[in-house]
Amino acid sequence: MSHNEASHTKHSLGMSQNEASHTKHSLSMSHNEASHTKHSLSMSHNEASHTKHSLGMSQNEASHTKHSLSMSHNEASHTKHSLGMSQNEASHTEHSLSMSHNEASHTEHLLGMSHNEASHTEHLLGMSHNEASHTENTLDMSRNVSSLKHS
Repeated sequence: MSHNEASHTKHSLGMSQNEASHTKHSLSMSHNEASHTKHSLSMSHNEASHTKHSLGMSQNEASHTKHSLSMSHNEASHTKHSLGMSQNEASHTEHSLSMSHNEASHTEHLLGMSHNEASHTEHLLGMSHNEASHTENTLDMSRNVSSLKHS
């Protein structure tokens, strides 16, 4: 993953520049804080709330359908179960999440993010920028962690 692009393989996590991510069914992120539950997403910097498959967020604008959400500072595209977003925005779908400052693409079960964004998955935990969260088989990462692979 890089500041402008992110790619990874099944169940692996790449992050850079104070980023942390991921989880199978949940995403939590904030500029300074992060907490989450299995199917919920919470984020701050401004505020966001959502239900099992939907996401609400602020600071710029976000619209989505039941299983998908796309937004970006420059560009974002996604499919039924994927999410693209960028720059202090946060959202998730059932199986995948991808974010980047410029562009993000991913497939099912993949998660990529960058530029002070954070999320997590069932067996992996990433934390950065005064954020803390954890899941069932946790892994701690912080600041400039290159990549993590979980098979």
